[in-house]
Amino acid sequence: MLYQSGKPYSQDLRERVFAASDEGDRVGEIAELLRVSVSYVSKVLARRRTTGETTARAQRNHVTPKLAPLYGAIRARVAERPDGTIEE
Repeated sequence: MLYQSGKPYSQDLRERVFAASDEGDRVGEIAELLRVSVSYVSKVLARRRTTGETTARAQRNHVTPKLAPLYGAIRARVAERPDGTIEE
């Protein structure tokens, strides 16, 4: 499984971590079995133990694109001249 920066692992993977832990497997064994880091496994299990949460939290590090305030103007300009080029 390839890690994608900024995206949480799937809920299915979390459930498999919890199931393996409930069966008595150790953190290192779970990490090796599911091909994730030991840190991930221990953090997921710690969050379940301390808060009861079993799902990923919402992303809090969203950065608004710098051109976001201009999106309307850009769309309008493209609608005016859909066949325009950068040189024009």
